[in-house]
Amino acid sequence: MLNEVKTRLLCEVVDGLAPDIPVVECVPDADAQAFITAAGLTDEVQINAVCQLVADLKAYPDVGTKYWDREVLIYPFVGGNAVAHAVNLKTPGTYDLLFLGATPPNHSAFGVQGQLATSWANTQYLTPAALKDNLRIMWYKTAIASVAIRSEFGARASVGGHWIQQTVDATHPFWFEVNEATLDMSGVFPALLGAYFVQRKEIANKQYSMRNAAWTNIPRASTGTPIDRHLYLFARNGSGAVPAGTAELPCDVRIAGFSLGTVLDVAGGQAEKDEYKGIWDRFNTRLGRGNP
Repeated sequence: MLNEVKTRLLCEVVDGLAPDIPVVECVPDADAQAFITAAGLTDEVQINAVCQLVADLKAYPDVGTKYWDREVLIYPFVGGNAVAHAVNLKTPGTYDLLFLGATPPNHSAFGVQGQLATSWANTQYLTPAALKDNLRIMWYKTAIASVAIRSEFGARASVGGHWIQQTVDATHPFWFEVNEATLDMSGVFPALLGAYFVQRKEIANKQYSMRNAAWTNIPRASTGTPIDRHLYLFARNGSGAVPAGTAELPCDVRIAGFSLGTVLDVAGGQAEKDEYKGIWDRFNTRLGRGNP
């Protein structure tokens, strides 16, 4: 009995001297770890959130190409600073963001927020011809205050077609194009927290979805012109030099996640979109950002 008491007391003393060991619920794989290292993450909540995001993107859907394998750009905007927010989760070091402008975007635990006429981000990404009619964009936005026409992201070919999405406030229509030559005004994009999607799944049709809504299909043909300017976030790369041109219609939207890849729901329906949205909802919830 005495020995048991001594052992217990010794364990308590050792435990009291030992430093706290962070408990990470999810063990990062090589891809998650590469991002964690590049972004300089040390917070266990952030590390776990990234680890789970990668694990979920690699695990789903149950049938068909996994979401991870469809991605080209993934900006989770985790870490709260420009260095961490610049890293492309899919391929750190390739298509990392360049934050530009007289006043850089605002970086916080809630993501990145543009500063209207003074800031934007260059993804350094050009749309290849192979994705002309097989392209999906998701952005998880949390706020926008501007009431004039602004572009949350965009790029326009120097000759021919557009690839752009524009929005103003909650009472105005939005415009979006995916490899088209003319503007197309559709619906109302609210300034509310959640995942927003635009995609072109074939030459004749494009789609959009706002937060929890089903896909809205728009029968509008693409022009077939690949984009030769870098995609910008918080503004549109619309004129001037190629590939890094003039930032047009800069926006004060706050984005808590952005991804670009091939389309969802290839066979129709919306199961993949809902599942994919759920992955990002859980990611933002783990970071304390919430979801709709």
